[in-house]
Amino acid sequence: MTKQRWIRRALSNVTSKSRKRSQSNCTDLEELSEVVPPMPAAKSTALFTQDPMKVPCMGGCVELQEHSKHLLPEEVVLFEPTEEEIFAEPKARHGSRLIFLNTPLLPSEVDALVALRKEWMRRGKGRDDLPEFIRLSALRIMQHKRFDPSRAMDLVQTCLDERVRRLPLREEDLLADLSYGAMYWHGRDRKCRPCLVVRIERFAELIKERERCI
Repeated sequence: MTKQRWIRRALSNVTSKSRKRSQSNCTDLEELSEVVPPMPAAKSTALFTQDPMKVPCMGGCVELQEHSKHLLPEEVVLFEPTEEEIFAEPKARHGSRLIFLNTPLLPSEVDALVALRKEWMRRGKGRDDLPEFIRLSALRIMQHKRFDPSRAMDLVQTCLDERVRRLPLREEDLLADLSYGAMYWHGRDRKCRPCLVVRIERFAELIKERERCI
């Protein structure tokens, strides 16, 4: 089952439950779906073998096995975080943001993204817009580099060299390493955040080869 299919299934379940809650709202959603044309489908492999600047910011593992129906449950799609859940310190000027997507940005964060775009253009990359592989992570990168555009651009280059240029990866090529159980996702917490488990002691065999670890 492709990624597009399980996402559509999850959204379909959400729409079904929402219809029971509010028939009028679902009618609006149905009318909107008729107006907005469907996105063109593309094989996941093709997405990661094009111009590096157009490579998606998520994914990269292709030829996946069938996904669990619990990977994207309805409660995750419908979850609406509070301000306390979006920021570690809501009252701080630059309190660490914990949720970066589908939430309103602060004016200071918008200014930070503008500064990052200007730094991108200043370095003479020949493009006015940020590359696809970094757009959704731009604010996260700026926060990680304490809102320093120059240092953030250095990290963007690292993402290009150490991630984008290694894609795509086939799932069957990774299963042997994943079977060590050194790192894996294990459910979600009460705020719908995925829980990543890291077992350092199980990295013994993997760290012998740098590329396998990366």
